[in-house]
Amino acid sequence: MDSDATPTPAEINAYTPEQEEALPQPPDEAFAPSQDLSTTPSVSARASSTLGRASSGLYHTGIATWAIRNAKTHKQRHYENCTNFVSHAINKGGGARHINGWYEYRGAWWTNWLRDSWTWAGAENSMQHFTTWKFGSRGTRGYWQPTYAHIQVGDTIFFRRYKGRPISHAAIVSRKTKNNKYGIYMAQQTRTTTGRPHGDTYKPLWPTAEEYVGGVGFVWVRW
Repeated sequence: MDSDATPTPAEINAYTPEQEEALPQPPDEAFAPSQDLSTTPSVSARASSTLGRASSGLYHTGIATWAIRNAKTHKQRHYENCTNFVSHAINKGGGARHINGWYEYRGAWWTNWLRDSWTWAGAENSMQHFTTWKFGSRGTRGYWQPTYAHIQVGDTIFFRRYKGRPISHAAIVSRKTKNNKYGIYMAQQTRTTTGRPHGDTYKPLWPTAEEYVGGVGFVWVRW
């Protein structure tokens, strides 16, 4: 596995300003999927074809199904539990396997009765694990979706509050009706304004997306 150059945060998803500057940055276009269907497919787009998904080893519809069934009932282990919920959906619904390693290690991804790896439960760390950590010849575990046409049910949604800042929220695509932000719906776990656990199954993406001026990106997990 590649060496980990990512700085270790003081907490599961908290970085100092200096550490934020040292984080591997996803491409800006990842947070602005194109609605232009004539866009020439990139390598990532070709990998996101039906054939690519079929050979990925994961059940992407199952990811969404698990998220929909459990959004309102799955116990929230953390106060900010969105990424823990997403990871359970990818693991239990999609069949993605755990990867052992030190809990702060960017290449690890696991949960047990005692704790979670930081990539399992931290939004920025999860994005780093799936899109920047390379597993030798297998490459990364996930691909950014370049256009809304490529987004499918079961993809992971990463929300960035401001450009250049860490990811601060994650959810799962639960329904798609159009090739734009108005046709995407999501399953997620959050908190109410009074701090009570809350879950959504088919929440429209666009109102939340407009709160995140840094953009919203979509990743499909391969294995």
